Amino acid sequence: MCASNCCVCPTWQRSSCLRATKKILIEISQKRLAQLGLGAIARIRRGYVDPPVVKVRHQGKEVIAVDVSIVKSSDTIKLGKLLQALTVELSKTLPAGIKLVQVQDQPAAVSQSVNELVGVLIEAVLIVP
Repeated sequence: MCASNCCVCPTWQRSSCLRATKKILIEISQKRLAQLGLGAIARIRRGYVDPPVVKVRHQGKEVIAVDVSIVKSSDTIKLGKLLQALTVELSKTLPAGIKLVQVQDQPAAVSQSVNELVGVLIEAVLIVP
């Protein structure tokens, strides 16, 4: 399943997933005048680093960590909603005993900060005549 510039594929779609990942467009100028496929600037392959450079643990167990970062000037809250939808869909395809767990929720933190700022702003407007 692929969104505009995000691709998550189940194991049985391995070859089409690699092709789709190579086609993800990367902006190579600030004015969005030029784009390049990710496959043109990076080697895209499926696999594990052996031996692992970093071991990640969650609740005392070794896990495979996936980090999703947002680019500057993007909508963090919108990304969070997209990731939630992708997680629900992907979770349906996982084998028994494998689950996706969100460890940190940056979009929720941003949303909470925005709500707090709006509350403080409203208080300031009401207090100052």
